[in-house]
Amino acid sequence: MCCSDGSKARYSNVFPNPSFGPVQWNINLPWESNLSFKLLDLNGKVLFTSFYPQIKLVADEIPQLKTGIYLVELIYHGGTERHKIIIY
Repeated sequence: MCCSDGSKARYSNVFPNPSFGPVQWNINLPWESNLSFKLLDLNGKVLFTSFYPQIKLVADEIPQLKTGIYLVELIYHGGTERHKIIIY
């Protein structure tokens, strides 16, 4: 899973993955952009959202999640990046 802008560039990272506890994520864009963060379950249900106005760099933590598989979606001007995360 990566980028909807057609490139193979990846500006974000989610770690550790898989994880037994909290998960960190970060994004480092080469330009300022509004950023939308979404955490979804495998059915597409949005569990959490956050909005960051006009940023280039963000680092944050996803709190403890129940065991399962989740999707992280990061939407910014020019693209969308998705990460699948596994929680044990």
